[in-house]
Amino acid sequence: MNHNKAYIIKGSEIDQTGRKEWIEIITRSKSKAERFKINLNKSLLKEIEKGREVFDLYIKNDDDQNNTSWEEMEFYTEKMNDKEFSAFCSYRYGTKLPFRIEEMEMS
Repeated sequence: MNHNKAYIIKGSEIDQTGRKEWIEIITRSKSKAERFKINLNKSLLKEIEKGREVFDLYIKNDDDQNNTSWEEMEFYTEKMNDKEFSAFCSYRYGTKLPFRIEEMEMS
């Protein structure tokens, strides 16, 4: 273990105003940082999968939806609660990005 380094696990997302980043966890152990990152990314995948369920639930079921492009599909987003809308955006727009590790030298 190298005690002269810290490992910062960062999350990020993109919205209308640009990219936003945050620090999820800081550790001095590289192996812990890797485990945290893997677990956080697994949780993110679950959220995206939930977004697919919300996507399917709230899509307008017109007969010609099968021939509609991804960009032109219509949804009943006004009926979604905040949690559903967040999951929907994660799936539909790819707003949340995978977690990553940054290494920082300690003095």
